[in-house]
Amino acid sequence: MGPNSAFLLLVFGLLGIYCELIWPGRVLPGVLGAAAVLAAAYFLVHESLQSTGLVLLAAAILLLLGEALGGPYFVLGFLGTIALTAGFVLLLPDSRRINPEIAIPVSVAFGTVTTLLASVAKRARRNKWSGTDGPK
Repeated sequence: MGPNSAFLLLVFGLLGIYCELIWPGRVLPGVLGAAAVLAAAYFLVHESLQSTGLVLLAAAILLLLGEALGGPYFVLGFLGTIALTAGFVLLLPDSRRINPEIAIPVSVAFGTVTTLLASVAKRARRNKWSGTDGPK
């Protein structure tokens, strides 16, 4: 399996896990997503990963988690999407690099979906806490 296929498998696996988190109880998306992420990670780890790409991916994960857990709307998600895109483009050396024509649009779409889901989750949490004042 090449790096482009492993990258796409990783993203689709993460989207399957997102589907399981959004609609809990449907076991199939979560199981298939986890299997796809594990398979993609297996194939990507056997490549010679660049430290710059790994640092950018770690920063992207932290920024996207920050978007989901608090912070201003869309700022951390936007920065996380940029770090995610750059991280995937720079993850492998030039000879085995993930094709930028695939990595850039897929990473931007994945980061956008993650940011939008995080904003919806923040809004839902805010509405839940504002409605727990008790009976009036």
